[in-house]
Amino acid sequence: ETRLASLQQELAIARELQHSVLPADMADRPGYAVKGVMESAQEVGGDFYDFFERPDGRLVFVIADVSGKGVPAAFFMAISRTLLKAIALFEPDPAQCIRQLNDLLVVDNDRMMFVTLLFGIFDPATGRAEIVNAGHLPPVRLGREGAALVPSTGDMAVAVADGIDFTTLAVDLAPGESLVLYTDGVTEAFDAAGDQFGEARMVERLAPLGGAGPEAVAAAMLETVKTFEQGVEQSDDITLLIVRRAG
Repeated sequence: ETRLASLQQELAIARELQHSVLPADMADRPGYAVKGVMESAQEVGGDFYDFFERPDGRLVFVIADVSGKGVPAAFFMAISRTLLKAIALFEPDPAQCIRQLNDLLVVDNDRMMFVTLLFGIFDPATGRAEIVNAGHLPPVRLGREGAALVPSTGDMAVAVADGIDFTTLAVDLAPGESLVLYTDGVTEAFDAAGDQFGEARMVERLAPLGGAGPEAVAAAMLETVKTFEQGVEQSDDITLLIVRRAG
């Protein structure tokens, strides 16, 4: 019992540390606003998101999901996040950022872990977001006219094999439009009847939120998913990241 209590305490500390590395809320900038939320299913997990402003004023953002669960996934998540941030501070090309990350993570990856991620760099001066989708779920483009999935580039997940090239996709956001990024904890949530939340339902629920800011969108979607799966234990981390062009 003493060892179990000690283990539970250590996991609780690990959970606090994991959440402490998530970025603090960023005050709205003249050209954009950003908000991320994560609701963990276990003490520690493999989801993460990050965002920061480069010296040139562009916004770097990422959402990711590491294979597996628990402590191994949390360790791999921490390594992936740290490496990616170090690379993205100096490399302006999103595809090259992910290629470098992949080549570093694939070395000595004895547990054959991998990470799906959606990484982007947003230029508030032009409204263009250059994104790389490495095996992740497609983002949603959200505006006053509604919501729609952005086609995926079909690139492989990170840390699967070395020497992989990644593709950059340009998305030009009009003033007031947002990109909504999410992990499969959103789309693969289940209700008590065994029905899956799914991409179609997610897009439908996002559509009326086109005029809302990132914080309101994140809060509304998190509440929607939690209400949908009411009565069923949460099986995966629920993570959302919203980037909105001002206007």
